[in-house]
Amino acid sequence: MFARTIIALTLSCVLVFSFLINGVYATTTAHENSSATIRHRDLTIDLGNGIQTDAELTMPVLANRSLPAILLIHGIGPLDKDQFIPPDSRDFKQIAEYLSERGFVVLRYDKRAIGANDTIEDPDLWYNQTMDDLISDANKALHTLVDQPEVDKDNVSVLGGSQGSWIATRVAAANPFVKNVLLLSTGAEKLGDIIHTQMVNTTLQYTREILDVNHDGFVSLSEVAATENTPYWTYEPLLPSMILVVRNDTTGNYRFVGGIETREINSSSGEEEAIEIDSTLRSFLEQRFQSIFVDTEDRSCPYLGGAGCPPMMRSIAELDNLSVIGNLSSSSILIIQGGHDLGQPPAQAFMLEQKLLDLNHPDHTILVYPGHGHLLTYMGEDSWIEVIGPIPDYILEHLYSWLVDPDRKLSRQSDLSIELSPLA
Repeated sequence: MFARTIIALTLSCVLVFSFLINGVYATTTAHENSSATIRHRDLTIDLGNGIQTDAELTMPVLANRSLPAILLIHGIGPLDKDQFIPPDSRDFKQIAEYLSERGFVVLRYDKRAIGANDTIEDPDLWYNQTMDDLISDANKALHTLVDQPEVDKDNVSVLGGSQGSWIATRVAAANPFVKNVLLLSTGAEKLGDIIHTQMVNTTLQYTREILDVNHDGFVSLSEVAATENTPYWTYEPLLPSMILVVRNDTTGNYRFVGGIETREINSSSGEEEAIEIDSTLRSFLEQRFQSIFVDTEDRSCPYLGGAGCPPMMRSIAELDNLSVIGNLSSSSILIIQGGHDLGQPPAQAFMLEQKLLDLNHPDHTILVYPGHGHLLTYMGEDSWIEVIGPIPDYILEHLYSWLVDPDRKLSRQSDLSIELSPLA
């Protein structure tokens, strides 16, 4: 059995690995965009029922007819082929160009109903889609990729990020020819349970540790204001579901979001509005969690500030990856996880790894990057604020090295090597 756990520790530009089996070494690289070395092909994918979507194929300029290929599958939300996240993060374009510069054919596509820069072009289609639709779309995209003349049909991979990792496992299970499955910021348990943890438990923890400055079990508006412009700046924390206050842009004053029962408490500023955390706030968060599954009169999508509409949320609530990961016995598996992913913490990835170990899966690797968040950017070990930006080049290098090295030995040289304790 070839199975390894890797902990990647970022020290400036140096990456240090501790291998469960293979010893210790470190590596560093620098990546420069060389767009002159790749070419693009625009495609249209027929998703069925009269629905089409735009896609783009990238490949080396001198592409031949036997190149490895990879399909990129988005996370949750109205995402285009670049996986655009404002202000200008386009990590799927970044991954595609990085891999195509190094010999891969890469296919990425707009989600159904979505156009460039995440524009919702068909609101009804967007609102009513379900996970089954996205799995079907990814399957059609996979076969579109395989049909391209440059593709080596014996060397096809799928990559799914976040929600896309649940799609990637199911697409690969249905298509045993898929050689490699790459899961970024993934999870093991039912998505509904993971989302509940995000919206309720994580928000309560955040409120107790950060917002409740005097730790009296209440959070007041003055305490919220006191955290502004600190490393934990709380007006826009990681998840929109964690936002408990809004601010008047004219006056600069805060108020609690509607629907939270408040009470007057005595503070250093006199009497002011506050929320009792363990009863009132917990009840409010539980109600807010339940609301994401209920259709709205205005057809709004309450989860993650509009990223998930009720039909989609109902369709994913019972889906897990633990029950599917064992069906990938013919595929090699790479799991990449941020060590400070507050939405889907690394414990989720380790559950998948343990299941693979229990099943004696022949080839799987897990890489965990301490201090990196759900978007795989570095945010620090203590921060609650997700950093929007490109994926660090060292993560892209490790992804690429894993894909091309048949022995999965990421042997590189560096000026620094630090021995880390192997995981038990």
